Amino acid sequence: MPVNSDLTEAQVREFFTTLSNWGKWGPNDQFGALNYITPAKRAQAAALVREGVAVSMSLPLATRPSPDNPTPVTHLMIQTGAPGETGMVPVPYSADYFAISPHGLANTHLDALCHVFNQGKMYNGYAASDVTSQGARNGAIDALKDGIVSRGVLIDVPRLRGREWLEPGEAISPADLEAAEQAGGFRVEEGDVLFVRTGRHALEKAKGPRDSFKEGLAGLGAACLPWLHARKVAALGSDGRVTSCLAATRRSCQSTQSRLSPWVSICSTTVPWTRSLRPVPRARAGRSCWPWLRSSSCVARHRR
Repeated sequence: MPVNSDLTEAQVREFFTTLSNWGKWGPNDQFGALNYITPAKRAQAAALVREGVAVSMSLPLATRPSPDNPTPVTHLMIQTGAPGETGMVPVPYSADYFAISPHGLANTHLDALCHVFNQGKMYNGYAASDVTSQGARNGAIDALKDGIVSRGVLIDVPRLRGREWLEPGEAISPADLEAAEQAGGFRVEEGDVLFVRTGRHALEKAKGPRDSFKEGLAGLGAACLPWLHARKVAALGSDGRVTSCLAATRRSCQSTQSRLSPWVSICSTTVPWTRSLRPVPRARAGRSCWPWLRSSSCVARHRR
């Protein structure tokens, strides 16, 4: 099993060919690796429910600017319960308004397959020019308007290592993933939604705000990519940018975009970013790997 330090720049470049899913589900596909989630997979996930406990994995909307949040959420109240206020309709009510730039490190969001490009193309060979000022003609998030329901699996690498968090730039290896599986008594399977905890928010709570754009983040090393591809993971998420640690995995590979943002476009694995993963370990204390029923919903935008 390769480790991150074994990989050369040429080997990382080869992943864009050897791990590609382009064309696998036809020339017009809009779902990528989410095709691994079949009706049978959803039924399997539903059968995991035993206690009926609901646990949110979303962070509070980040309304304050910080190094990790250069475009904070705008939240305005357009009607309140204050005496004397008049509204647009003659009934008592309150209402608010949000403006969000979801991408980045501060807000929980789901990257669509049109989010990143590699050599002028996105997943399945669609042209980057398919993304216009009116939105995306291919790879758009509203392809997922029916939601994502599958088995979720959390791998908590700091817990596995007996720590609260991983240090910025610390890379996770395939051996770490398999050790967590063995410790938890589970195996990451086809169609799973995999979440990998790095402890980023525990680090920030202990040491204060950081500039992750400069200092880096922990996450999966490049050697994990063949592992994810072989396991046929449908979606991949983290409490940070799960692939951005690749910039710290091997500095010489940065010129080949070894941050592997193009992982979304090449291998078609949908990425839920910046999740709050602490509530799940609290709900399932004592394990380093957990399976559960995972459900997500996406916004459907009206197309002109």
